[in-house]
Amino acid sequence: MKDALATCWTVCFAQRQATITGTDGRLTLALDRGERQRLVVSDAAAADALVATLAECPETGLLPADGGLPGGLTVAENLSLALAWDATFSPQSFDILLLQAFAWCGFGQDRLGQLGRRRLLELSPAERWRIGLLRFLVRPPELLVFDRLAAACSLAEAKTMAEGIALYHAVHPFRSSLRIDLAGERRETVFAEGAYFADPGVSCPS
Repeated sequence: MKDALATCWTVCFAQRQATITGTDGRLTLALDRGERQRLVVSDAAAADALVATLAECPETGLLPADGGLPGGLTVAENLSLALAWDATFSPQSFDILLLQAFAWCGFGQDRLGQLGRRRLLELSPAERWRIGLLRFLVRPPELLVFDRLAAACSLAEAKTMAEGIALYHAVHPFRSSLRIDLAGERRETVFAEGAYFADPGVSCPS
C-alpha cells in the first residue's frame, strides 16, 4: 500500500512509461506491456481532477460513460473524424478494421447499415459507450483511461465495462489501460486488474 496522492496531479509520459504523481506518491505504468491498472481515489472530485490532467496529454485516450464522441454527429461522421486523419490507414485497411471492430463490439450485420446513419444521441447509452470503445479498438492510444466510476454503474454496466477492458487488451495485448475508481467499491470481482490505492488505510474490498 502506498501513501495518499493529492488531488492536484501531474502526468508525465517519458521512456515508454506514464507516471502519475501527487504530493505524496506516484504510479508508473509501462506503455508497452499490456498493464491493466485501477487507481483508487477518495472521492469524485479527486477523480475529476485526475481526468482533467490526463485529458491534457496527447498520449491519453479517454473513454467516458457516454463514449466521448459528439452526440449530434452520426456514427459514420464520428468515426471518420476520429480516425481518417491518421495517414497510416489506407481506405481498404480502414474498412476492414471497422468491420472487425464492429464485430468485436457485438454489433451484428443487421445493425451495421443502421448505425452508420444514426446520430449518437439516438442510440442507447450502452451503444454509445461501445462506439467510443470501437474508436480505440481501431486506433489505440498510448494509454487508454476508462473514465467511468464503477461505483456509479449498475452491476450489468460494470460487467459491460469489464468486458470492454478485456476486449481491448485481447485486441491490443501490449497496450496499457487505467481505470479510476472510488475507495470502497464492491464490484471489483467483475474486473481483472492491478490496484493502486491512492488513500492510506484503504484495503481491497472482498
